[in-house]
Amino acid sequence: MSTEVRSFVAPPLKLWRRIAAIVATVLAVAALALTVAGIWNPWSLVVLRERAGDPIVDVFVTLLLVTVAMWLGRPVISEADQHRRLVVRTWLVGLTVFAGLLALLTWGLAIFKYEPTVLASSADGQRSVALVQVFHGRELHSFAGTGAGRRDMGSFGDPCGGRVSVTFAANDQVHVVTDYGTFDLRTDPATGQPTKRLGPTCSG
Repeated sequence: MSTEVRSFVAPPLKLWRRIAAIVATVLAVAALALTVAGIWNPWSLVVLRERAGDPIVDVFVTLLLVTVAMWLGRPVISEADQHRRLVVRTWLVGLTVFAGLLALLTWGLAIFKYEPTVLASSADGQRSVALVQVFHGRELHSFAGTGAGRRDMGSFGDPCGGRVSVTFAANDQVHVVTDYGTFDLRTDPATGQPTKRLGPTCSG
């Protein structure tokens, strides 16, 4: 008496699932690339720090897209025959939920907050000073370049007080007026990095 062993054959995916899975996969790859660029950011690009500066949120979005792509493109039809796929899906869902909780925490506490507001620009438009809201307060930062290529060259420090007024005396000379006094700051003429900063106290 022979026993016939039948191999499991999954039914073909519906067209809408296939298309949705491909779209989710492409978006997941793009999100992963943006996450890496946002964490690494060797160019110190302002747009990356502003839009992709929270690595926890970025990782959550990437995992969510991977989970959606897996759920749509690799469905579990038979738990017995597709046990490995079921395990992978379970782990993905668990990691995504965990990352989502962490992302909610970092977003709620604004741990990676970075919100710049340009206060003044140089005559040639290639240098600017921005008041940046960060997790622990606010700082004056030196920016170089314009548009999507604008780079954060470093912090002048905390201006203190409510009033902050900034003017450029030259491309590498910045005049700052605050409630605690006036300050003449400088940047490197070649790079725009701060060479003279606000003092360790509000009075200079």
